[in-house]
Amino acid sequence: MPVEMDYGAARFWWDVVQSLALLALFIWTALDKRRQKNTQGIDAVRESQKKQDRRIQRLEDNQERLATHEDLSDIKSDLSGLQEKITAQNNLLQTIHQFLLTNKKGE
Repeated sequence: MPVEMDYGAARFWWDVVQSLALLALFIWTALDKRRQKNTQGIDAVRESQKKQDRRIQRLEDNQERLATHEDLSDIKSDLSGLQEKITAQNNLLQTIHQFLLTNKKGE
């Protein structure tokens, strides 16, 4: 006697397998989408880090070219010397001016 197949039970188990496969596919898709978002976020952080590193490098390069305390003290002493020379020239100019005012050649 041939064995009769229970098509109702086979359909039930086929529906269970399909449901489990769809659930697994849903979970995998959700996890994959989350992984992609994380990857994009990590890439954005890396790009931001690279930009910040470049900016810091430019600041450090500019800082190396700035004047030091020794340079500024040298400039200050040079300016003091120039101020003394300007004052001396101004005094000489005032003396010449007074001489010219008091001793007119035509008189």
